[in-house]
Amino acid sequence: MTDHDDIDYEDLVHMLQADALAERDHHRADASGVHAVLAVQIWRALRTLGAGHGRMTVTGVDPHVFARLPRDRVQTWDSENSGILRADIPQEGIRSAPTDDPDTTTDANTFAGERARSDGVVSLFDVVIYNAALSDVTFHRPDRRADLQQDQGVNLLIHLARTVPGGFLAALMSRDVLDDPQSAIREAVAALGDVLGVVRLPDGALRNVAGCDNPTDLLLVRRRLDDEPASDQSAFIHTAAGMTNDPVPEVVEYLNSSFLHPPMGHLLGTIDTRVMPWGNPRFSLQPSGRALSDDLTSALDQVVRSARQRGLMAGPGHRTATEQKPLPLSPHGHDRPEAQGPSIDL
Repeated sequence: MTDHDDIDYEDLVHMLQADALAERDHHRADASGVHAVLAVQIWRALRTLGAGHGRMTVTGVDPHVFARLPRDRVQTWDSENSGILRADIPQEGIRSAPTDDPDTTTDANTFAGERARSDGVVSLFDVVIYNAALSDVTFHRPDRRADLQQDQGVNLLIHLARTVPGGFLAALMSRDVLDDPQSAIREAVAALGDVLGVVRLPDGALRNVAGCDNPTDLLLVRRRLDDEPASDQSAFIHTAAGMTNDPVPEVVEYLNSSFLHPPMGHLLGTIDTRVMPWGNPRFSLQPSGRALSDDLTSALDQVVRSARQRGLMAGPGHRTATEQKPLPLSPHGHDRPEAQGPSIDL
């Protein structure tokens, strides 16, 4: 994926220019309005699952928007408008998602999570939100796309490791992390937590700008308690192979199998094929025509109901950062295994 030997020099120059323009436009376009919509729905789901108390850390683009706090609460900023915010979870009246058991509540005292160490630095958090930078940029250079995918995959694991057992991680990332047929990152995620659901946003959902129309995934994970058995994560780990609609060349694309197994996976649109100016065609996700907030509400309501039925609610955490075990990685290393699971019917 990173080899340029089979790319024409002029095409490579055009790819470099297109990617640079897309990154520039990504940073110039304000996505805070859509991020605010996502934040409301994320917190609505998390509070229904019992994550209404304790400590949170929010990292990446617009952390204050996802934390629903003023911008001056962000402790650190970088040049790409990404930041880090750590704070108590606000006690605000965000409406919870509907449940089948309205009498079920979570005692605030049972979900304190891991608090500050003696030096005042919080090691683990009850809620972790990670909004990856450049997740919606459609990169043409294979090496740039692969580097971003690897960076987001590693950061996904880092943020899950910062989540207290019984706490929740919400991550917004490029589709490439979940659709990669190499499953090592997803296996490591499944070893630490239970994936509650994955929601794929359609092309251009965050920024209606050319080059910033890569589908993005919202992933909800509950960090597993030490004495809990793992739930079935096979749909999340595997990918399904499908042919694009472009017959010349016939190109195999991959889709995370969770999207073929609702209520774990939800596509907020219709799968289509995008013909790229350079390189092979790719899967795209055309918008449904409905309001994003309505589609997201429906999808997350199903995710929450499924999580409650499986008993994956917020729970107390006991393990400190120094007691965490190394993340188990796939024995396959960097080999690219054959895609597993059902095929995609376009």
